[in-house]
Amino acid sequence: MNLFRAAAIAWIAAPFLTAQNPGQPAPGQTPPPAAPAKTEELVDRPETPEEKLQRLMDQVRKLEDELRFLKQIESGGGLIGAVKTRLSDRAMSPQQVDDPGAPKPGEAAPVAPVAPAPVAEEAKKARLLGDAEKKALPEGTIMTVNGLPVSEGEFQEVYTYLRSVPNGANEESSKTQALETLIRRKAAEAAFKDGAAAARDRMVQAQQKLKDGGDFAQLAQAMSDCPSKAQGGDLNFFGRAGMDTHFTIASFGLKDGETSKVVQTSFGYHLIKRTGTKKGATPNEDQARCSHILAMYSPDQFAVRNVQQKVNSGGFDIGFVTDDYRKLAPPMLR
Repeated sequence: MNLFRAAAIAWIAAPFLTAQNPGQPAPGQTPPPAAPAKTEELVDRPETPEEKLQRLMDQVRKLEDELRFLKQIESGGGLIGAVKTRLSDRAMSPQQVDDPGAPKPGEAAPVAPVAPAPVAEEAKKARLLGDAEKKALPEGTIMTVNGLPVSEGEFQEVYTYLRSVPNGANEESSKTQALETLIRRKAAEAAFKDGAAAARDRMVQAQQKLKDGGDFAQLAQAMSDCPSKAQGGDLNFFGRAGMDTHFTIASFGLKDGETSKVVQTSFGYHLIKRTGTKKGATPNEDQARCSHILAMYSPDQFAVRNVQQKVNSGGFDIGFVTDDYRKLAPPMLR
């Protein structure tokens, strides 16, 4: 992933950086002294202090250009947004992408314009379901995400776990976190309905293979969509923070050597095997070592991750049965 990110930034940055005129100082910067003309007599002699200073100043300006470009990416919607913009530009004008900084004969190299930040659509807010919608829902439903129901039992499972591990959050904050966790999981399921069904089927098949005596590490290598499959699904030790909440609940609910039932997260379906434990001074500092087999909702990892950005921007229809739960919705949906 880090290699992809570096390559993507380099690809996006190419037209910006090649369009810079290294002979022009940055705003507010003193123009650099002109570099001495290179002659045949300079080829084999040591670099002079003035030449070394000039070379270092050129490097500094290049780094400043790169920093300005990275800030431009962040202000314009992040790396994924920049990639999409670049792909769109390529579709409209292949020549610009292939040689973005090449000036016409007799022209100075142009300065790349600063791309305006994308204007986000007005976020949809959580709403109350109508009477007809409520009647069509299973008993015990507290909310829907693009029509998929979320039950009181699902909410209580997440909320009970959050309250069992003191982290300074009050009761209301824990309820909001539980609702957000469930919304994100259901949003992914709603976005990939066919993929979600196929992913669950794959994990049920893997579960049966384990029951028939299959080796967990070998099955992970053969069936998992996670890069950890190269290590037999091993994720090494991790704490309670930083993982998907449903994955954490399942992982810390196992004993060493136990394997979970099929677990659904915002990425897909998992089978998790607990392989080790490190006790901390408090429950929050405990660590678990697990291996897992993952069947993602979609083979396109970026599409799966983009669902979470869509949740943040109100891209899903979130409906609540009662106003008591709606008032506890994550801030971006209120």
